[in-house]
Amino acid sequence: ALTGVVADQAKAIGAMNAVRQPVLLLWGAADPLLPPAAAHVLAKHLKNASVSMLMVPDASHYPPMEIPERYAAMLENWITQATPAP
Repeated sequence: ALTGVVADQAKAIGAMNAVRQPVLLLWGAADPLLPPAAAHVLAKHLKNASVSMLMVPDASHYPPMEIPERYAAMLENWITQATPAP
């Protein structure tokens, strides 16, 4: 299902396919603008990246503003786990 359209779809898909770093999709599950299905569509376009997805059940479109402390803790935890040991 199409969940959104950008001005240049081919360019956007090409840019997503070029991503080769680990990616975290930290998503507000209660987001009315970009519902969880949109995260799954986005993840499919990140074909060359290792994608982690965290759905936050009590967050909407702006998790960093809605749950800033928890958001920061989740992000810090993911970065710590995704960073190779020296």
